[in-house]
Amino acid sequence: MQESSSFWNFSLRFYAAPGVADACLDLQDRFGVDVNILLYLLWQAQRGRRLAKTEVEQLIALSQDWQLHVVRPLRDARRFLKDPGPIWSSPEVASLRQRLKQEELIAEHLQQDAMEAAFSNPGEADDRVVAAKANCEAYAGILKVNFPDQQLATLSASLSRQP
Repeated sequence: MQESSSFWNFSLRFYAAPGVADACLDLQDRFGVDVNILLYLLWQAQRGRRLAKTEVEQLIALSQDWQLHVVRPLRDARRFLKDPGPIWSSPEVASLRQRLKQEELIAEHLQQDAMEAAFSNPGEADDRVVAAKANCEAYAGILKVNFPDQQLATLSASLSRQP
């Protein structure tokens, strides 16, 4: 695992911006969005890259087994342990939840490293706002959903404030 990558650094900075985490998690929970793919698409937009639908499909194909067999099970276990019931309330269970959170973060970092290595400079050059909209629309289209305007506005506004 790379100590720091351009994509990982962008993700940490971008995700910490006001409203971004909530928007990403809402899209994840409501529409099955892989937040790492969404962040990748926004990172590429920030770099002035608009991806074709086929490139987004390749990105999804690269990530889907990792998400299914590694990231989601860790996330599901962590979320379950947030409130597992009174008999399971103990410092040890809380500690297990924290360790799972760290393992989930490592798994996401590994996914992002693989994505960055496999697709380092995709797409066509474009304006970052135009690219962000097109990249999100391509992803939503593949998922056969429409991302809510409010979440897109939050992500777009935060992207425009990125260096």
